[in-house]
Formats: sequence, C-alpha cells, structure tokens
Amino acid sequence: MHYDAGMPRKQIHETLDTLHQQLRDAKDFDEADRQHLSEILQEIADALRADEVQADLGDRVKQSVAAFETRHPTIATALHGIVESLAKI
Repeated sequence: MHYDAGMPRKQIHETLDTLHQQLRDAKDFDEADRQHLSEILQEIADALRADEVQADLGDRVKQSVAAFETRHPTIATALHGIVESLAKI
C-alpha cells in the first residue's frame, strides 16, 4: 500500500485553518483559553513551516487536548486529530 506523506500535512493545515476560524468566531473562549489555543496553533504552524516537528510537540498538543476536553470538546477533538496526523509525519 502506498502511503502519501503529504496527506497528514494537508489534514493538519485544514484543521489549523478551521481552528483559527473558530478561535476568531468563538464567543465562549475566555482570554486564557484563547491565548493557549493561539499559542499551540502557532507552534504547530511553525513546526510545519520549518519542516521540523519536534518529538515533544505531540505531547504539548496532547496536554492541550486535555485542557480543552471539558469546556471545548470540539476543539479537543480537532487537536486530537492533529496529534494523530503529526505522528504520521
């Protein structure tokens, strides 16, 4: 079976775009959540742009999943998808 290494990157970029839009549009984010999400999205984008995903990035995203799980389950689910895609790169 042929594996398309570009596919996870495409999925990550699409998810990042969606999360940035939700971050802009969400009214139920407090400032701490907004800052946390903004920072982790920037870390992911920077890693992809540099074409260098550090091993601990997945751990930091997993911590973000846990942080958002209760208050923002949709965000947590999207971040979990990013973790899975990062593992495929």
